[in-house]
Amino acid sequence: MIIPPDGERRFRAIFDGSPDCIKLISADGRLIDMNAAGLRMIEADCLDAVRGKNLFDLIDPAYHYGFRKSIDAVFAGEIAQMQFEVIGLRGRRLFMDQSAAPLCAREAPGQVIEMMAITRDVSEQRKAEADLLQARLAQDTARAAAALAARLGQELNAPLGNIIGYSEMLLEQALEHNRGHDVDDLKRVLSAADELRSKLNQLLQTALAEVRQDQGLVVSGDLEDLIEIAIDAVRPLAQANGNRISVEIGPDCASLPADHTKLAQCLHALLAHAAQQTHNGAITVKARQMLANGQPRLVLSVVDTGAGMSPNELGALLSQDSYAETSIASGLAAARKLVLFMGGDITAASAPGQGARVTIKLPLPAADAVDFAGPVARTAYWCR
Repeated sequence: MIIPPDGERRFRAIFDGSPDCIKLISADGRLIDMNAAGLRMIEADCLDAVRGKNLFDLIDPAYHYGFRKSIDAVFAGEIAQMQFEVIGLRGRRLFMDQSAAPLCAREAPGQVIEMMAITRDVSEQRKAEADLLQARLAQDTARAAAALAARLGQELNAPLGNIIGYSEMLLEQALEHNRGHDVDDLKRVLSAADELRSKLNQLLQTALAEVRQDQGLVVSGDLEDLIEIAIDAVRPLAQANGNRISVEIGPDCASLPADHTKLAQCLHALLAHAAQQTHNGAITVKARQMLANGQPRLVLSVVDTGAGMSPNELGALLSQDSYAETSIASGLAAARKLVLFMGGDITAASAPGQGARVTIKLPLPAADAVDFAGPVARTAYWCR
């Protein structure tokens, strides 16, 4: 884009009066100019306070790689769009949506001299969308858990009812024919069956009660607490399917993203899916940190020994437009949307009959980066 001489005054009026941030950026990422709206967003009192400043100092490190790529694209003559989180001079965080285009020299139309970026504060919109996703995720997970509990109740109560009914009929016959030994045996069978039915009903009631409570998971800023709370939320379902849950946490892996309550909801969805797909098997939660493009990431994986899925099933399950048949499956798709809003992603690997590994990757503040040799089991929780 080239601004003609007679358009400079008009451009300046738009530049100064826009409610959105408009800025000019050099190829090395330094600020050349910024309008008043932009200065307010980054908490700068005047342009002189930030002119020439490296904009990477004002952007959350998790977005440095993407911002660098957008600058390179613009100076290659392309238009670039991205979203990132800005950190003001006084520490305020805003989430921004940016469109950027090249500014070319008048005397050399093909030579890009500056990047012009229009940036809009979408923090409130993003928060509202994330809250809606979180609510939907909680509802989907709760609905699926309730449906699973009801299905288990029907599947287990039906054969149990047959055992009780047939035993009662045999007991009547034994009483009529004075077969005392058979009477004693049948009474023991009926007593055991009644006890089993009582325990089954208690388990299902506990599962449904915990489902209602777990729609609003509240966690502290501790990674072990977050994992334990997410496991507790699915423990009744895992127990009903005869599954064992264990945890492996890498050394010094204790940092959490700011939205750790949302992370707990997402981990809950992954565990609920694993508990549904796995029968008489093992589910493992693995936590570690890694570096990606120079930035630290928290990596949370849920690995199960369940039925597994084909590549097409995996793609449909994690699709942003997924309309899965079960609430737990649609909850997994909603969890991915929520993680994407948090600046991360969910990936999955599986094959039919070989279980599945579903992984959450989320950015962490640069100060929380740690070096470690590999994942080590630091904590283990068991549920059978």
